[in-house]
Amino acid sequence: MVSIKVRFADGTRIVKTSGKVTVESLLQKLCINPETVVVLMNGEIVPDFEAVSGKDKIEVIDIVSRG
Repeated sequence: MVSIKVRFADGTRIVKTSGKVTVESLLQKLCINPETVVVLMNGEIVPDFEAVSGKDKIEVIDIVSRG
């Protein structure tokens, strides 16, 4: 079992999972539409297929559209 800490603007959540985890599967577990956020891993923007481990620092940033 792997625990992944995910930071948001309003706090932090811990996701517990087993097996290989990608950014996409992590967002699915959090019920987040990947088209509405940007994910940073260790300070860098990463694609949905990027693998995630419990050692990575994950931050989810909402995309705000104005127009």
